Amino acid sequence: MAAPIDPRRDRNVFQDFFDDFFADPDLDEVGEEAFYIDLQDVMLVGDIMDLDQAPNNRDFEADVQEGWSSEWGEGATVNMPFDRETVLNVGEDFPENPQPLDFFRLFVGDEMIDLLVEQTNDYAQRKIDAGNLKPHSRLHRWLPVTLDEMKVFLSLVIATGLVIKPTIEEYWSQDEITSTPFFTKNMSLVRFQAILSHFHLVDNTRANRADPLYKLRPFFTHLRTQFVEVYTPEQDISFDEATCPWKGRLRFRVYNPAKPDKFGIKLYEACEAKSGYVISMDVYQGSMPRTNLCEALQLDEDLGTTTQVVLGLLAFGGLLDKGHRIFMDNYYTSPELFNELYLLNTYACGTVRTSRRGMPEAFKKQKRGADTIKLTQGQTIFRQAEHLLAVKHHDKRDVHMLSTVHLPQHSKLDKVNDNGDPIWKPLCIVDYIKNMGGVDTSDQVIKNYSVLRKTVKWWRKLFFYLFTVAMCNAYFLHRKFAGVSLSHHEFRKLLVRQLISSSPEAPKPVPRGRKAVNPPRRMIGTHRPTYNTATVGAKRQRPQRDCVACNPVRQNRAGFKRKQSAYQCEQCQVTLCIPHCFEVYHTRSDYQRVLGQQMGAAEGGPRDGAGDN
Repeated sequence: MAAPIDPRRDRNVFQDFFDDFFADPDLDEVGEEAFYIDLQDVMLVGDIMDLDQAPNNRDFEADVQEGWSSEWGEGATVNMPFDRETVLNVGEDFPENPQPLDFFRLFVGDEMIDLLVEQTNDYAQRKIDAGNLKPHSRLHRWLPVTLDEMKVFLSLVIATGLVIKPTIEEYWSQDEITSTPFFTKNMSLVRFQAILSHFHLVDNTRANRADPLYKLRPFFTHLRTQFVEVYTPEQDISFDEATCPWKGRLRFRVYNPAKPDKFGIKLYEACEAKSGYVISMDVYQGSMPRTNLCEALQLDEDLGTTTQVVLGLLAFGGLLDKGHRIFMDNYYTSPELFNELYLLNTYACGTVRTSRRGMPEAFKKQKRGADTIKLTQGQTIFRQAEHLLAVKHHDKRDVHMLSTVHLPQHSKLDKVNDNGDPIWKPLCIVDYIKNMGGVDTSDQVIKNYSVLRKTVKWWRKLFFYLFTVAMCNAYFLHRKFAGVSLSHHEFRKLLVRQLISSSPEAPKPVPRGRKAVNPPRRMIGTHRPTYNTATVGAKRQRPQRDCVACNPVRQNRAGFKRKQSAYQCEQCQVTLCIPHCFEVYHTRSDYQRVLGQQMGAAEGGPRDGAGDN
């Protein structure tokens, strides 16, 4: 099947087609307004001007002066074709049948783990050298962390997200209902807590404290670079913010009531719309100083803050001047931003606030007494200014869109209204709904098996959030390039196993408690009673002797009436009372306590020859 013609690239092709089609004499009764074009063989589209519009739709004088028109100009939207190939940018040493660990190493390799090992050991040693340790400090038993041991530590952190428990200590619980032997088998709780409490990423004495993110700057910079270099994304990109939850004190903590985590650290993210792969990201740091972005991109220094944020993040991700389509919400969308993106051969679509500078007056609510353009359900109007398309559509409420991607067209949905008529919506709204969920997809995957825990260190929580983002990006790439379909849960379990198996030299935990001892011979095998053996020359053939179980040792017999028995154990060759002492002696390791003897008596006691006569 031939590729569908894109009307954004060559509108004349459609005009020639219409001319030939309606020149057919057999189609005199067919009106152009009843004809729809199948753009992608899956959706029908039609021009907005052929559908319901407001009866009082008109051009405002202020809009005309600004270049806005209700008439679509020929060739107004001619976009650069997108011809980038979606590939995984890895070396020749990357395996043909990659495993989850191979994708994870693209972002968190041995070099980065070595940095964690070095800084963690240095931080612990500095605290030891400083002295003033508390009597029960873990540093009294501190041993330097190794590369393999840090891998095991990170694998256990990942595993905590697979089995949710209220506290870290619960993962090492011996309770038969909630026990998880995997943690006890690979690292002791004391060692895990020691590494966690001294976990560090940077030397505090040499760091640039003017940088709000100096505590994790090396790790953050490494991840940002790897996200861009490892993967070339598809055309459609969604731009939005994510939140790392944090309720403690922090200068750049934000509050967003629309997010599940209302308090936290805000991150700007540009994600692939289809998969959710995070391509480029940055952390909101409060009133950030303006960088040299304007100089690098030769932009006007008077651009708005959100415009600079979007352009800067897209520039860092290598997404400008490639023909990408960026979808964003009304927090970022503005004519100013879309004009700048269009000049950089990058196209955008998003919801927009009518109060944005440069938006047409026809979309705004007019002052009292003015003739406001009001729409009823299903009605749509548009305005066009060169490459900008502004659309106002009324469904349950007014929805305002701005786009440099779309023509003023409607799309027929697979739905009908209460009257059974098909529902039509502007094509820009349909595409926006389809492609805006990239950041939300990433957030959802991160939330499913979260490894975040309460901590007093904000940077530590942000580190594990970024660590999870890297792990989710590895999962997205595995799902796309590995050729094996794994659920997110199975991917993480396999990653944990492979991290453990790749760390053969990691020290194993020493079992706590008493060492296991073999039971005494008197408690092993089958024991039968028999008569005491008489000594040579004895008058009695069945002599009685002192019971070794219920008689104290000889030096402690003062005031004690000794007990004798004519029976002995055939295997142990000791005299025992029948049946109680015989049973307790062969079944209980603490038989003396059970029989009320003194605890200092030795097992078996002295064997005197009393009773031989």
